[in-house]
Amino acid sequence: MKTVSIKMKVTLWYTGLFIILLVVLFAVVYITTGKVVRINLEKHLEAEVYESARDVGFQRGSFDLENVNPFDHGVRISVYNDNGVLVGGTVPKNFPHLNFRDQVIQSVKTEQQDWAVFDFHFLPQGSNHQYYWVRGVISRSDSGEIGRQVLVSCALFFPVLALVAGFGGYWITKKSFQPVVKINEAAAKISNGGDLSRRIELKGDVKDEIYELAQTFDNMFKRLESSFDKERQFTSDASHELRTPISVIIAEAEYGLSQQKKPAKLVSSMQNILQQGKKMSQLIANLLLLSRVDNAKERMLFEKVDFSELTKFVQEEMRLEAEKKSIEIETFIEPDLFIKADQTSLMRILINLISNAIKYGKVNGWIKISVYKQERYVVGSIEDNGIGIAMENLPKIWNRFYQVNTARSAGDEHGTGLGLAMVKWMIEYHGGTIAVDSNLGRGSTFVFRLPIEPEPCVKQ
Repeated sequence: MKTVSIKMKVTLWYTGLFIILLVVLFAVVYITTGKVVRINLEKHLEAEVYESARDVGFQRGSFDLENVNPFDHGVRISVYNDNGVLVGGTVPKNFPHLNFRDQVIQSVKTEQQDWAVFDFHFLPQGSNHQYYWVRGVISRSDSGEIGRQVLVSCALFFPVLALVAGFGGYWITKKSFQPVVKINEAAAKISNGGDLSRRIELKGDVKDEIYELAQTFDNMFKRLESSFDKERQFTSDASHELRTPISVIIAEAEYGLSQQKKPAKLVSSMQNILQQGKKMSQLIANLLLLSRVDNAKERMLFEKVDFSELTKFVQEEMRLEAEKKSIEIETFIEPDLFIKADQTSLMRILINLISNAIKYGKVNGWIKISVYKQERYVVGSIEDNGIGIAMENLPKIWNRFYQVNTARSAGDEHGTGLGLAMVKWMIEYHGGTIAVDSNLGRGSTFVFRLPIEPEPCVKQ
């Protein structure tokens, strides 16, 4: 069965509604016309009867009907004495007997005609107190003919107006749906060609609902393009990051097997394999965490945490790593800073930021850790005098797997490029913010703000 298009459905609904309105309109016109013609006919009948009554008179004791027109403007006038005897005028042929009723419109039907009758009981001038009746009779057939003419006119105009409504409705609907056709074509090209960079770009002065729909589609395509680009980049970077340690493990394993008679070299190979295995384990753990984050499956346990003590504990644990590069850690920690948060996430934030400061810090350099309260927030600052980050690279450091292709990612200090991405997500999950200020060759400062009492929606 062929599907009816929306344009045709709208046109049919519009035409059907228009036809119903036409039928109602024509019915009202027909009924109203009949009533108006009938009222005018009856008023005309009454006026003629009253005028004829004024023309009746007596001159020198005799009855005078000279001025009475027995057939005036379609009205048959007849005059009767008070006993009901016809004394003048004309009566329709085969007109039945009808009792007189003063100033009341009566209806009489015969085989050929439908008549309206109006009687007037009056005293002519000079009649010596003798009353008479003036009767007016007019055919209603003329009014019925007018009604039939109106009905015929409506019947002639009805199909013309219905066709005009149908074609006009279809043209208007087609014109209105042209942007929808454009949206559909653009979506089909994107779907078939896989080119997410295409946009509908609907233009026009009228910012109606269809224009807003097109804008919504453009925004959706933009987000899809961004998501797919990130997905491709993520897959490429993850493959690259995993391929490097796997290659090292394979090479070291092959080398160790060839040096079975040289225990020292064999142990060295095993240590390299262990180091790369740990790196892979960390990378996979981070990937799994980010996967749970993307799928909204990562849940945190919010509880009251002494952030001051937690910061002291983490910096003490990291001090051993700093000493390997003769880096001095200075702390400025405000005591008794309690915050409602996930303790594991707070530890990850501190470990990542401090380990980055050590990893990219200078030998014999320093790191300053500050934690203090500011209104409804706890503010943390990790400052170093390391190699720093170029200004153009600052917005990119929060991207997954992003690593500046300079000394920051050289040698044994090479990381996974996921640490700052996770830090940013965990801080934002708590309803906080993080920012960085850095100068190449002079060091970096990471400052984060965490609400002491996160909003309920944030904790979810």
